[in-house]
Amino acid sequence: MPALDYRFIQQYGFEQYNAANGKTPVTGDNLVISSWFATIAGDPAGPLSFAAQILPDYANTAVGASERAASVQSVKSRHSARYLFVRIGQAPVPGQQFCLVLNPPPEYKQQMQGAIVYNGGDPYDIASYTVKKPLQANYLWEAQQDVTSGGQNNIATDGFSVTFGAYPPNTSAFFAGTPMQLLKTNGADGVAPVFFDFSSPSGVKAMIDAVNAGGEYYIPLYFTFGSSTPEGAYRTVKYPHSIARG
Repeated sequence: MPALDYRFIQQYGFEQYNAANGKTPVTGDNLVISSWFATIAGDPAGPLSFAAQILPDYANTAVGASERAASVQSVKSRHSARYLFVRIGQAPVPGQQFCLVLNPPPEYKQQMQGAIVYNGGDPYDIASYTVKKPLQANYLWEAQQDVTSGGQNNIATDGFSVTFGAYPPNTSAFFAGTPMQLLKTNGADGVAPVFFDFSSPSGVKAMIDAVNAGGEYYIPLYFTFGSSTPEGAYRTVKYPHSIARG
């Protein structure tokens, strides 16, 4: 593996990448399956494209053996994830995002099962669906960024933004923004994830069938990068567990 020009330390909530075969076993014990550089084109947001997979420090040959061993995640988490990312001598690429592929927790999947029926028409218009259950479970994701300033053990809260896939994606007046749908694949095989096809009714049906079955579908969540060079920050994403919601 070539030496990478960034540091990516997965602290908790990530399935463990296998450097030997370039794959990530999906155990269901963690929230994040894979991580990717990706670009959202245009404003308002247009097509989304994935670039290289972002590999953890323990698989980075630019990192010494002791640091590689020290960076291996030691805590699992099904409802949250946290990581440290920093560029090494390189500015962020304009328009580039850090995309986590999330395996929705059980509460999310239960809320979304049987939630909508597609009636035809524009798949990105909420009016094209009959809504049978509340869809607010889509929007419970919480995110935070803490900038490192003086080492990993020195942090400060900083502003940033996040975009994530919703079910169904839409661009109505209330939900104006990126019409980002759910993912059909998760990148665990080392191949860039693929979105459900929204160009035809059959593609919309395939997504709804997957959600109703509680089956294989995944949520893209994009963290923006800041403008500093190099940038170092902890980023956290979580879905509130039923216990936390009381």
